Amino acid sequence: MRPNETVFQYLVAIRELANRGEGFLDETSIMENCINGIPESPSNKLILYGCTTIQEFKEKLGIYDKIFQNKSKNRSSYDTSLNPNFSSHCRDVESTFHNHRYDRYPKFNAQKPNSKFENKNFRDRNHVTCFNCSGSGHISKFCPDKHRGPKCILCENFGHKSDACPQKNIPSSNNVDEITPLTTMCKEVKILSKKILSLVDTGSQVTLMKESVWNQLGSPSLINSGNIRVLTGFGLSKTHVIGSFNSTVSIDNQDFPVKIHVVPNHSMNFDIIIGCNLIKQANLTIIPDSVMFSKLQIEVSDASPQPFVFAITDDIPKFDIGPEIPKQTRNDVKALLVSYRPNKIKTTDIELSISVTDYKPIYHSPKRLPSTERDIVDKQIDEWTQNGIIEPCSSAYASQVLVVRKKDGSPRVCIDFRKLNRVLVKNHYPLPLIEDILDKLQNTRVFSTIDLRNGFFHVPVNKQSRPCTSFVTQNGQFQFLRMPFGLSTSPSTF
Repeated sequence: MRPNETVFQYLVAIRELANRGEGFLDETSIMENCINGIPESPSNKLILYGCTTIQEFKEKLGIYDKIFQNKSKNRSSYDTSLNPNFSSHCRDVESTFHNHRYDRYPKFNAQKPNSKFENKNFRDRNHVTCFNCSGSGHISKFCPDKHRGPKCILCENFGHKSDACPQKNIPSSNNVDEITPLTTMCKEVKILSKKILSLVDTGSQVTLMKESVWNQLGSPSLINSGNIRVLTGFGLSKTHVIGSFNSTVSIDNQDFPVKIHVVPNHSMNFDIIIGCNLIKQANLTIIPDSVMFSKLQIEVSDASPQPFVFAITDDIPKFDIGPEIPKQTRNDVKALLVSYRPNKIKTTDIELSISVTDYKPIYHSPKRLPSTERDIVDKQIDEWTQNGIIEPCSSAYASQVLVVRKKDGSPRVCIDFRKLNRVLVKNHYPLPLIEDILDKLQNTRVFSTIDLRNGFFHVPVNKQSRPCTSFVTQNGQFQFLRMPFGLSTSPSTF
């Protein structure tokens, strides 16, 4: 590398020299030769090691150039007249770097006239690296081992490059796949008339199969995996499930129906892992040399005098509200409960009225949803329409629809009223404190509960306020006839 040459120019020169050669030079060799040619101590060039691609190597060269640019300036301004040995490295070159890269020195030619290669007196000959054998002192054109082919920098053998090295995929001694042999817990199973070696894993909750094995079985139709979408394994590593299918697994001449989850090939070493969803169906016997499966046997004891029979009667259940309650009162309560029939009636004239501080309509385009979520939204829209909760409209307002997951994983369709809530006039109705309500329950004997599921839908929306509650989906625009969830004024109105 020349003193007035940047590391990026040097890298370009190395790559051009590699392309001029007769053989292809891989990226690893190019990066190695570039690092060797930079005139810095090995400790200063540590940052350049460890790259796998030329792009990554360029990024590290940029960092290296910023760190040592002051040294480069000092080196470029060094007075070569003070050190005559430095003159061979610091010649003024008027042409480009590639012109006159190799110069003849008559002094050296006169000393060794019989050597074909030595007559080619190159500038800084001792630092020239061969792209064929990675040796120094000669170039690939005059390499003495040229007939043996390129030299691999991984195994240091001739005849192939590092990208085609047979030892490339051999794991190192530090990479331990198995601490102890697992042949004891391996079992040959049969799925769809095909014998496959599997691992019996009592720590796995589900049965897993490689994608390649699934393809060998003819790619059975996959179904939705349900809540199992991401699997967490050893070291908290996560694996995405491709899909699932139901099949029958034959083990030790016993058939077990099981749901099998298909995972990518790189996620596990075994073709199939037998999990607890199959193990729970069998008696598992583990001996030092193998593991055996057998069907669960349901035993019926003959010592029982009579089999247990569920009694089904039409008798009215007894109501116990306390012996201290008068008999007439107990009879009245009993008659009330027996004769009760749900009767939905209107009990209040309260309606939801919406007032806004900004009369500019708030409108959003329909939010893009996955196909599974679109089906959930369409089903909810049909249910609300049939129950008289919403109706089609053409309002200037339009909020977006979201699908969120509850704590139990079930979906919930919500309307995003956040921008509308910013311009709503709040109804500061004083909500009661739970502590005050509990204080009022002192000295009470009988408690009752009321199910307020979808309680907001019991309150109608004022006709003039309905356009503000409008929302838009892929299939149309709708507005609420009943008070929706998500509005900041809904709790106080309710």
